[in-house]
Amino acid sequence: LFAYGQTSSGKSFSMMGVAGSDLVGIIPRISRLLFAAAAKNVEKTFVVETSYLEIYNEKLRDLLGGSDGKHSEELKIRENKQLGVHVAGLHREIVQSSEDTLAVIDHGFNQRTTAATLYNSESS
Repeated sequence: LFAYGQTSSGKSFSMMGVAGSDLVGIIPRISRLLFAAAAKNVEKTFVVETSYLEIYNEKLRDLLGGSDGKHSEELKIRENKQLGVHVAGLHREIVQSSEDTLAVIDHGFNQRTTAATLYNSESS
């Protein structure tokens, strides 16, 4: 998924919604549906990977790539025949459930660049 827009336009709300309410965002909905569909298909094995990156001031940052404050060296968008369009070197984490996915996303969310603006004091 890719969310782009002006500060305070609702990107985070659209993606995540409000936890524990009826206002569930796109990511939790897709995650639940994905794992429910995989559970119904017992004839196949599925591997689900999650990654999370931020584009801020025209730089790519891996929000899952390190717990020591180092998020990435220099990530680059690449394209090749096998992988299609991808971000070379982006950390990918295998998740087993919707809950795992949301925990990974929550961790990445806390790594985002935030800057106070006239619109929103927690804007990214």
